[in-house]
Amino acid sequence: MLDVIFVFIYGMFQVSFASFLVRMIFSWIAPESDNPIYRVALFFTEIFVAPVRIFMNKHGLLTDFPIDMSVMFGYLLMILLQSALVMFL
Repeated sequence: MLDVIFVFIYGMFQVSFASFLVRMIFSWIAPESDNPIYRVALFFTEIFVAPVRIFMNKHGLLTDFPIDMSVMFGYLLMILLQSALVMFL
């Protein structure tokens, strides 16, 4: 049973990884896009990006930076969580 849960969670991390790539590509091409693929990518990545964005805004980190760095830090957070999952299970 634990293996099934692990495979499901790992698969969700892979979907989130692909969603981050889609989100990054769309941010370069059409940042204000209303494309359904972009909306799905936002749905899967916002769970990692929103807490980072809230933390950065609350503490005033990189607020003057012209690029939204919370996406990059959210991506790093996802990689750390995925690594921890693989290491502990």
